[in-house]
Amino acid sequence: MAKHVRFEEIYTSRPRTQWLLTVSLLAAVSLFVVGLCIGVFGIRSEDTFNCGESHTSFLPFTATESPSVSPSTFLPEDVVRDKLFAEFKAENIRKHLLVLTRESHPAGSPANNRVAEYIRSHLSLHLGADNVNESTYDVLLSRPNNSNPNVVKIVSAGGEDHTVLRNKENQQTYEVDTAIFGFSAQAAVESERLFYVNTGSDHDYELLEKQGLLDEINGSVVLLRYGGFRGAQVDKAAEHGAKAVLLYLDPSAVAKYGIDESKVFPNGAWMPDTAMERGVLSIYKGDPLSQSFVSEIESKTKYRTALRNVHFPKIPAVPIGYGDAQKLFNLMDNSTALPSHLWRPSEFMRYSLGGKLLEGRKITVKTTNHNERSVIKNIIGQVHGCQEPDRYVILGNHYDAWTMGGIDPNSGTATLLEIVRVMGVLRTRDSWCPRRTIVFASWDAEEYGLVGSTEWAEEHMQILEERAVAYINIDAAVRGRLSFFALGVPLLSNVIYSAAKLVPDPAGSPDKKLSVHDVWASTTKGAPQVYPLGSGSDYATFVNMLGIPSGRYHREALSDIRGRIGHRTEINPYVCLQRI
Repeated sequence: MAKHVRFEEIYTSRPRTQWLLTVSLLAAVSLFVVGLCIGVFGIRSEDTFNCGESHTSFLPFTATESPSVSPSTFLPEDVVRDKLFAEFKAENIRKHLLVLTRESHPAGSPANNRVAEYIRSHLSLHLGADNVNESTYDVLLSRPNNSNPNVVKIVSAGGEDHTVLRNKENQQTYEVDTAIFGFSAQAAVESERLFYVNTGSDHDYELLEKQGLLDEINGSVVLLRYGGFRGAQVDKAAEHGAKAVLLYLDPSAVAKYGIDESKVFPNGAWMPDTAMERGVLSIYKGDPLSQSFVSEIESKTKYRTALRNVHFPKIPAVPIGYGDAQKLFNLMDNSTALPSHLWRPSEFMRYSLGGKLLEGRKITVKTTNHNERSVIKNIIGQVHGCQEPDRYVILGNHYDAWTMGGIDPNSGTATLLEIVRVMGVLRTRDSWCPRRTIVFASWDAEEYGLVGSTEWAEEHMQILEERAVAYINIDAAVRGRLSFFALGVPLLSNVIYSAAKLVPDPAGSPDKKLSVHDVWASTTKGAPQVYPLGSGSDYATFVNMLGIPSGRYHREALSDIRGRIGHRTEINPYVCLQRI
């Protein structure tokens, strides 16, 4: 049986500065995966070169010619590898991360536009301005009303109000939007009944039916803990007649070893009781109003469906922290036993099934977020290939974030920016040229349903299907310090294994040098495994829509502390990354 590793052991066993090395090795692995996908790191001396005409016509700009490469400047693969390692600078990644997490920057906000300009300036500096441009789209987003935020309150029998919802975590001095679920229904509802339905699965409602309580959900407010896709949880509650949903992060997932101040942020990486996970409730990938068509800015109605025909949840839903959830549990009737012990996942919470609120109280839920059309922009850069310029290896990540995005996405974005710099140095200083064209993509509005990458793929679908070799995603590149974790299609498994064997791991020592693959193998029960892809980041656009071989990987902790540590919450700035 695998050793049960506590966060406290991990946290104290390694210096906090090691996270910089962790990010650096992710950058190195990314580059070597790209290198293996392009065939070779450099042009072989016996090859002929065709660096004149550019065939990257799918990019929305006229690209310049590739730099001239002559056989005399040919660099063997091992030489290029050594140059790459020597050029990587962890301090650059740290500096990028400080800038990228300076302010909350959800898609559609002025702050996100500032992040986009920072990325574009960096790519232009190292790849040349003519090799960088942006793709813009007009899409539907969901925004909070910060002057009139969502409300969850308890009204006593005498009419006194007691506000339950804390709209912000208040752990830092950052300015952030109030917490919402994107595309939630905008409504105000009231009920005298509040039920806890675990994660709101079909099985959970079946258990309520066995207890003769399923009909009581009709007209009630439902309290759920995260489990599965939040949009499906809300839809299922609506099917059973619930008026509203409150969704919280349970300590069993985000505060496993205790909820006192010594064990949660800012004293550790586990979440405090105020942490709320934001996200969208939409089932759509891409702009909800223009499914399968590009959301062109020039056209206001072309290929767009009416908002009334789009499926969004019909009831309001609000994220809350487990501290606020505990307040509600304390006001709920606990005379009826919970249907299963699985409904009581944490020893640090007091759970109640509920029903009518005690002492004649009522619960009010009001949501004020609204839908609006906004312009989003993807930043696209390229390094031309010299043998097969019309074959593309794409390295991408999104840059929008619900808050500051220290882990998701900016640990990956900072990594991507350093990879761009390193490739730019080899390209200009050593006249290096990859075999195939490398495309660097920074996607906008991923948090709203992979919108930026989906619109770009819809715009260039035919040429991407014909010419793209692979897509590598580096979203949330660092989630812990212990081991490498990879997902991908089987076609890329050997590529990822080979790249992991080439990169030294910071867990090694001068007398015992270990590769990423060595440490990866030591933290698994058998041989390292590349797991199947899901649908939670921009790789889904390329593998599911276009059939392009795709992969993603990150550095993480072991399974018992894998979870939503700082994920999509205000507890997610640069300092949080140092904690893990």
